This record gives sequence, structure tokens and C-alpha cells, in this order.
Amino acid sequence: DLEHEMHPAQRRHFWLSAMCYSYLGTVCLGTFMMTTCVQLIRLCITPNGYQSVPGSNRVVLQGETIKCRAMFAFLLHYLIVFLLVLHCIAFGNMSRVTGLQWEAYYIILSLGCLWM
Repeated sequence: DLEHEMHPAQRRHFWLSAMCYSYLGTVCLGTFMMTTCVQLIRLCITPNGYQSVPGSNRVVLQGETIKCRAMFAFLLHYLIVFLLVLHCIAFGNMSRVTGLQWEAYYIILSLGCLWM
């Protein structure tokens, strides 16, 4: 009976640790990429604000393209979260007290870390 009472606390500890480590990994990877790749990025930006590939004539990621990709990423993330919540409701995996299960919260956090 005591093990049954400790199970939710152990699950909470595991999933909160997994979330913290995932977020920390995302921050470290992003910091590494920004500090080591900043010189390459500066070389790729032309004076008119567009980026070009060195040694090539093509233009990559114009201003409107970046906005469209950001909008697409947001809408896709929102749709996936919405479908995840509907899935949890349909299969009875929601709680009136805590909402979604820890696994669902971790999926949402992971998706946010991926598209950052």
C-alpha cells in the first residue's frame, strides 16, 4: 500500500527531471550553435537584409519566408497539442486535478524545444 502512494511522487520526480534536462539540453545546444556559428551567419547576411549562400547566387530565407515558416511551425505545434489533448480526452487520460498526464506534458515541451 505504501508503494502505491509513492508511485505518483516518483512519476512526478522522473518527468520533472526529464523536462528540466530536456530544456537544459535545448538551451546548451542553442547557446553552442549561436556562439560558434555567429561568424558564419555574419558572412551569409548581405547588406540588403537577405541571406545568400557563399559561393552561390541563390538567396535563402528572405524576410517573408521566415515569417511564413514561423507561422507554419506555430500552427503545426498548436494543431499537434490540440490533437494530443483530444486524444487524452477520448481515452480518459485526463485528470480534473492535474490535466494531462506527465507523458503528454513532456511531448508538448519536446515539441517546443524542437522548433525553437
